[in-house]
Amino acid sequence: MERQPGSIFAVVIILLSAQYIHAESKAITNCNNVNATSLPDNWTLEQQSCVRIDLGELEPSKTFDFEISSNNAIDILLFPANSLEVYLNEQSYRNEMIWQQESVFENFNGDGEWHWTVPDDREKTRWYMIIDNFAHPGDDGMGAQGELEVQVSLDMQEIMTQPYTIFDSIIRVDTSSFSVAEGPIVVDAGTKINIFARTMEGNPDIFIMTEEQKNLYSNGGTAASRIVEADLLLVSSEMYKQWLVPESYEDINLYVIVDNRAGPGGGGAGTTIAKTTVTITLDPIINPVISTLNPQQTYDVGELISFSALDTPNRSNQISDSGYSWDVDQDDIPDFFGPILDYMWPNPDNASLKLNVLSTDGTMVSTILALQIEDNTPPNASILVNGDLQKGYNQTILISALFSDNWGVESIEWLVDGIIEQSNASIGDAVSSSFTFSFDSN
Repeated sequence: MERQPGSIFAVVIILLSAQYIHAESKAITNCNNVNATSLPDNWTLEQQSCVRIDLGELEPSKTFDFEISSNNAIDILLFPANSLEVYLNEQSYRNEMIWQQESVFENFNGDGEWHWTVPDDREKTRWYMIIDNFAHPGDDGMGAQGELEVQVSLDMQEIMTQPYTIFDSIIRVDTSSFSVAEGPIVVDAGTKINIFARTMEGNPDIFIMTEEQKNLYSNGGTAASRIVEADLLLVSSEMYKQWLVPESYEDINLYVIVDNRAGPGGGGAGTTIAKTTVTITLDPIINPVISTLNPQQTYDVGELISFSALDTPNRSNQISDSGYSWDVDQDDIPDFFGPILDYMWPNPDNASLKLNVLSTDGTMVSTILALQIEDNTPPNASILVNGDLQKGYNQTILISALFSDNWGVESIEWLVDGIIEQSNASIGDAVSSSFTFSFDSN
């Protein structure tokens, strides 16, 4: 790059609603400075000019969507604040220790969109994006060299992460290589794994593998060792795949692989670097399950029964402890909360127990367990007599008794020699009874 003596003259005019940017090259790179709050925006970049966008101080793990359009080749560069001076001072910046490599696109031309998640290996950091139309001593002759005027538009939006999003960012994969986007993923049977892919460079394949399959592949095995029905092959534009996890893969370590090796048939060749946005979300199964230690359909009145919802599928943490509620009296109003319930029904009844589960994304599903509550336990009765009772003929005997039942006593009968001598059919809430009798001498 030739250096020009003298002062720098920059002109900014309005042309077709676009800023017109010009800068002469010098030992220190001067870019037109833009703040992310002004986005979306568009510019006309003259030869040997650039735009520096201050993205602000970004929190780790925040995810952003970028959309860009260019009518000629440019370089899209991303730097943390502590590395920006390397670029501005015309030093060699094409190094993964300097720029944010996965979100850098050299010789980009056309329309593109990608997601980028702020790295969590550092605290809150200021970031800068450079739209570069320069030839630099520090670019090693790589990338766009600023030979043509370029029309560029850019937008940036923060993505509000939805529940069950387990990965959402761009991944860079070298040629003849692969990268694990996410894993291990452990889910319930019936869960849907959704994979959305959009490429900025290259045409990778996306697989789902078990841990055993991944290890075989890492050690030189072929892509035949994968879950074929979950494939996304030759990602050349926006692509989407949903895979329903069968019982055979429940509670198994699963991995989403971005593959840039040659094959399988119909897949990418792996001859160029791949940079692809991968978004992985789950649709967890919501299936409430009621279980008991002693499963049966008939229970005794007043019997304390322990119910559990812990067999409900929850490997994606789709239900919190507060997401379980129980309705014991069939009025559709929750009576108890939590995954465990101890309860007794006080009366014989054709009862039902309803379990509601509320997932973390607001989905509610219910199940009902039918129960028969019966009075199966006989009453308890005891005669209050100490020792042997001795009386003569025609002498009155007075005897008292206590009685109880888990539900209620309908009647009391006093029998002598198997013959009913006294009967009380309406006893109300009484818990005792007395009996008077004498033996006839005849």
